Amino acid sequence: MRKQEYASQIEYYLKNSNYEKAQALVGEMAKNYPNDAVTHYLKAKIHFLKKDYEAALEEGKMTCKFCRTRNDKIKCAILLASTLFLLSRYKEAYEILSRFKDEKDAEIKELLIFVCLALGKEDEARNFYKELFAINQTMAEKLFMKLVS
Repeated sequence: MRKQEYASQIEYYLKNSNYEKAQALVGEMAKNYPNDAVTHYLKAKIHFLKKDYEAALEEGKMTCKFCRTRNDKIKCAILLASTLFLLSRYKEAYEILSRFKDEKDAEIKELLIFVCLALGKEDEARNFYKELFAINQTMAEKLFMKLVS
């Protein structure tokens, strides 16, 4: 099976919360594509969705080793920072996200807002909110509603 076929099938299983089938298939994928960012990203995503955050973090670190493009590195940073946030390791999440704070990426901005709030950096969180609003007003408004409710 080609890498994209594996990835599509695994994503299908994940959308349907069939983590066992996804995990079995990603294991097969790893045998055929052991040094591949997509393989490790999918393994990390499965662990993350199963709330096995330590394993997700380890696979996320492996993912980053194989990332080649800026886009892939951003995706990896989001995965790592989200995992670290859920492990209450806010400073580490902040350090990772800070490398990409100048990107016009709404997901990065949203995570930076949460991490800054967790670290007590309200002014910085407010600035990232303004940046998020400029990038994606709808996402910023939804986030605001979450924060005030």
